[in-house]
Amino acid sequence: MIDRIQIENFKSIRSLSLSLNSINVLIGGNGAGKSNFIQFFYLLRVFQQNQLKQYIATRGYADSFLHHGRRRSHYIEGGIDIGIHNSYHFRLIPNDNDLLMFQWEDAGFRKSSDVPFDFYNHHNTFSYESEILQRPLEGSRDEYIQDAFHKFCIYHFHDTSRTAPLRTPCSLDQNRFLDTDGNNLPAFLYWMQQQHPKSFRLLERTIQSIAPFFRHFALEPDRLSPD
Repeated sequence: MIDRIQIENFKSIRSLSLSLNSINVLIGGNGAGKSNFIQFFYLLRVFQQNQLKQYIATRGYADSFLHHGRRRSHYIEGGIDIGIHNSYHFRLIPNDNDLLMFQWEDAGFRKSSDVPFDFYNHHNTFSYESEILQRPLEGSRDEYIQDAFHKFCIYHFHDTSRTAPLRTPCSLDQNRFLDTDGNNLPAFLYWMQQQHPKSFRLLERTIQSIAPFFRHFALEPDRLSPD
């Protein structure tokens, strides 16, 4: 869905322009910027959820998001090309409260990949809310971009601490979708085991090929709380 991504002055990323494929693998040493690249997608989700102010305030304020702090960087700029036809660009700037707010955002459209984007919907917002993602013009390309943002998901499964969502109990009925933090992974796997046993066995064999010490999933409802 995302064909290209551009990032400027975000955390450890000074400048990045990267074409993406359907599957992309990031490989690098500690501190290379892999996690900050993924954090950029969290920022995009915050735009759609209208929680920019809270997100920045609870994660170190603007200075921790700007490349080398606000003394060196005066804005964060980013853009994503969604498929061939649509693009979204924005710029965030710090304010006197050490928060980030939109200076502007643009929506772009083009008919084919061999022509540049025509950015037709420019907003000078100076607010914490995305005009394009929160209040799209009815029947416009903004609605397509908003719909694409609704579908962005970030699955975070590598938290294995004692309080990790993966370790918490969940309802057996919590199996329609896999939660992004893995909270309902046991219920989802149990549903696969009961309803799609061939796919479930294929999943187990795939894990065994990576981790030979793995035998199988032991999945059963709690005896005292069967739901």
